[in-house]
Amino acid sequence: WKVYSYHQDETLLYFPADEGRHPAESVEWWYTVAHVTGDSTGHDYSYMLTYFSYDTLIFDGFRIFNIANETTGEFFEETMPTLYPLLEETHLGINATPLIGAGEEWITLTDSVGNLKPFQYHISAASAYGAIDVDYDAIKPPLIVGDSGFFYQGQSSFTYYYSQTELNVTGTITINDSL
Repeated sequence: WKVYSYHQDETLLYFPADEGRHPAESVEWWYTVAHVTGDSTGHDYSYMLTYFSYDTLIFDGFRIFNIANETTGEFFEETMPTLYPLLEETHLGINATPLIGAGEEWITLTDSVGNLKPFQYHISAASAYGAIDVDYDAIKPPLIVGDSGFFYQGQSSFTYYYSQTELNVTGTITINDSL
């Protein structure tokens, strides 16, 4: 299963294209949630990062970044208008520039000659309170929600949806300048 192009029979999703932007859609989002334990601290951490593509007059969307030290109970949240210098349509490739802060990315990793590494990603994002710089490597195939990946959101809206339910996570989490 860990190859591109990847498609599960009876589903409507095709990877890597359906990981990327769909320009005909007025609203799209990509999000990740992780619960990890720090190697150096032994503390439990969690974060949620979401990029919304939703054009306005000034911004391309917004970004939500929550980060927590579950061991100490520290929790920080930040929502920021965002520009997207890059939203790839053929695979997952997001470059984001929040209103305040440095550039961020969520990209599919590539090998030494530029070929996509199936279901492997790099994410770097930062807020006023913390940052993540992590790599993901999927252990299981995508879970296609609703069997086909298609489901209605109310009477007139729909979406395609999948989840990656088991990932190896490596990298660095920083909260208030502490690793």
